[in-house]
Amino acid sequence: MENYRAIIHLEWKGEREQKHEYYGSPASLYRRYSVTELGVGNSALNTHFHRASKKGMPQVYETETCIIRKGVLVSSKPEDKGKSPSKTHE
Repeated sequence: MENYRAIIHLEWKGEREQKHEYYGSPASLYRRYSVTELGVGNSALNTHFHRASKKGMPQVYETETCIIRKGVLVSSKPEDKGKSPSKTHE
């Protein structure tokens, strides 16, 4: 059985270019970086992601300093690790 969890991918531009960081929620970004550094507020970012999701569009927000993407992390439950996948598809 698989677990699904939201993940936030932060990609810096400019002087921090090619730096990628991963977070468990948009709010966790703001514990480390300010609105000024990111170029968008937490509320505006959440609203953007919600609207994009409802429209079936990629959840991506780009500012002058960074690109913030929301995706899904797929992982196995601890009791499933090492087991062969069951064949449920016919």
